[in-house]
Amino acid sequence: MVNFLFLEMTLMLLSEFYKFIFIKTHKTASTAVELALEPYCAPPDHLIFPNRRNPLISDYGIIGARAPGVAMRLESQNDVTFFWNHMSAKKIIQRISYEKFMSMRRLTSVRNPFSRLVSQFYYQQACSKNKIPEISSDLSEARNQFDRWLHDYEESGLKNGCKKIHRAKSDYSLVHFGGKFIVTDFVRVESIKDDLNAFCGKCGIDANCLKISSERDNSANKKFNVKQLFCSSSMIDQARKIDSWVFELDLYPDAP
Repeated sequence: MVNFLFLEMTLMLLSEFYKFIFIKTHKTASTAVELALEPYCAPPDHLIFPNRRNPLISDYGIIGARAPGVAMRLESQNDVTFFWNHMSAKKIIQRISYEKFMSMRRLTSVRNPFSRLVSQFYYQQACSKNKIPEISSDLSEARNQFDRWLHDYEESGLKNGCKKIHRAKSDYSLVHFGGKFIVTDFVRVESIKDDLNAFCGKCGIDANCLKISSERDNSANKKFNVKQLFCSSSMIDQARKIDSWVFELDLYPDAP
């Protein structure tokens, strides 16, 4: 029996028995995927904690540390026993070996890129510890704010040598290694239950035992929707650049 003490988890997962790795992406309902799959990476009667400062490593698998913070991640860069949320394929491979990594199914979650970016924009304003300036109630100004935020993106996440917290984030580095896409399976936000059931079938997990939590809905925080904010070709082109790898999967239209 698994006890769910909190519903806001952000973890990297590895299951030794079912032979899968879950790579965490940003604003893709990956919390729901994590909660469903975490029990298959842990001992029986596993408890899900709100803040797991250290990874849980057992014969059953690996559950990464939740929100360890930049400082802790930097301190643990060379610690092969430290796993954390939003961990890249490269970092996972450095710790478990390329051979083991490639021997497992590799799952991530994806979402319509235009919706994902709008969700990320509002999340950083409403939920981030270091909030961006409040998004205007005036549509024209909100569009300007969104435009500036989109174009502040840099793939490395670095600007003038410093990590920039409030920017549009790409997940490219999480799911690529050596310039190659290394994911074997993905769960789409728009069909999360069906995709998770299909993935479980591939891994030998009884989908009838799967517990899929309700997706977090922050739509109440969004003053304007995707079609309202994406109002120019340059903004659409920038979204295509940021989430180019998702568009290459040919799952979503290339316009809002």
